[in-house]
Amino acid sequence: MYQSKLNLLIVLFVIVGFFFAIHSLKQDYGQAQAASGLAGKMIVRDAEYSRADKRALRRVMLGGSESLLSLSARDVRVVLSQPELVRRDLPTVIWQYRNKVCVLDVYFTVADGVKKVSEAPVAHYEVRARQKGMSDQDVQEECLENLVRANAEARFVRLDGFYKSN
Repeated sequence: MYQSKLNLLIVLFVIVGFFFAIHSLKQDYGQAQAASGLAGKMIVRDAEYSRADKRALRRVMLGGSESLLSLSARDVRVVLSQPELVRRDLPTVIWQYRNKVCVLDVYFTVADGVKKVSEAPVAHYEVRARQKGMSDQDVQEECLENLVRANAEARFVRLDGFYKSN
């Protein structure tokens, strides 16, 4: 009795293990991939940008959503951080950023001598409202502003700024 239950349990584990092995080998090309898995492929060193450069890039992005078209992928990543979703349909690469209000898709075209996505200029962008009843135009500027401010560096107050010498 005990031996038959043990054999049944072993067979069950083998079947479940086989199912998971087959499922993990399945590949779907053309689907979006989470950005965390691609982090090693998109190495951009923020240290190459000074604080003043980062502030200037944030100001450019806050100047209006059309200003996105003047930036490179590297600039976008420095301001908005790592995208939540990356889709590669070469020669087009799409980075997606999301918050409660909206979804921002930034399109880059990797072609014509551009070797890395980080070097590619922004080719197109789309802003979509996430809430029903809101139009995409209504949330466009607010979306970009919220995304930029959410990824802004924390500012620490200097204590010597409060010290008053006589």
